[in-house]
Amino acid sequence: MTDPLKILIVEDEPVIAHEIGLCLSEMNHQVCPEVAMRGKEALAFATQCKPDLVLLDISLDGPMDGIEVGQQLQQQFKIPFIYLTAYADKLTLNRAKVTLPAAYLVKPFTKEELQAALEVAQYKLQHEEKPAKDNSSSKATPLKDELFVKDRDSYIRIKVQDILWVKGLDNYIVLHLRDGKQIIHSSLKKMEERLASQGFLRIHKSYIINLSEVSSICRSDVQLGNVEIPIGKTYRTSLMKRIDWM
Repeated sequence: MTDPLKILIVEDEPVIAHEIGLCLSEMNHQVCPEVAMRGKEALAFATQCKPDLVLLDISLDGPMDGIEVGQQLQQQFKIPFIYLTAYADKLTLNRAKVTLPAAYLVKPFTKEELQAALEVAQYKLQHEEKPAKDNSSSKATPLKDELFVKDRDSYIRIKVQDILWVKGLDNYIVLHLRDGKQIIHSSLKKMEERLASQGFLRIHKSYIINLSEVSSICRSDVQLGNVEIPIGKTYRTSLMKRIDWM
C-alpha cells in the first residue's frame, strides 16, 4: 500500500472522474476538490492544489491535450503524473513516453491496476534524486549513468551503457544504441569528456566505443558484435593500455 497522496484528477468524462475519485478515497488518498476537464484548468488547479501526483487523461477537449499538459507539469511544477487513455497506439505512446510519465494506464482499468500504478509512481517519487539547491558557487552534477539528449522539442533519457559506440559527423554525433540510433547536435570532444569515466574510449578521430562491448581487437579495427570500428594510429596505444591481458 502507498502512503496517502494528494492527487489531482484531469479527466473530461465526469462519470469516469467520479469513479476514479471514489477509488482513490477508498485507498485513503486525498483528492483535490476540483476535477480539471481541460488543459488550462489542469495547470491552474495544479497551482492551487499543489498535488503530489496527477492522474492525467491524454485525450482532453480543447487546444491542449494531456501530453502537452504533462510537459508543462514536468517543466514548470516538477509534479509526477500518470497517463490515462483509451488509446494505446504506437504514435500516442511515442509522444507520451518522452514526457517521462510515472506510469501509463489504459482504460478501462481496475482498482487493482490503479493501485499498482500509484505504487510504482510513489516508488519513483521516493527514490529519485533530489534537485541540487540553487547555488551560484556550485556546479550542477550530471546524472552518472544517464544522458538526456534533445530530440526536437523534447529531451530523451538514454542509459549510458545502452550506447555501443559514437560517431562524429562535423557538428553532429550519432549515438549507436542497443535499439537504434540517435543523432544529436554536439561535438565528439564533449561526448568524450562526458563518457570518459563510464568505460568508453576514443579510438579514432571519429569514433568513441564502449569498451565492455568489444568482442575482438585486430591490428586496424575493433569488433563490436558484427560491426568493425577503425583504430586510429595515434589512439592504438591508449586502447591497448585499457585492455586487460591474460
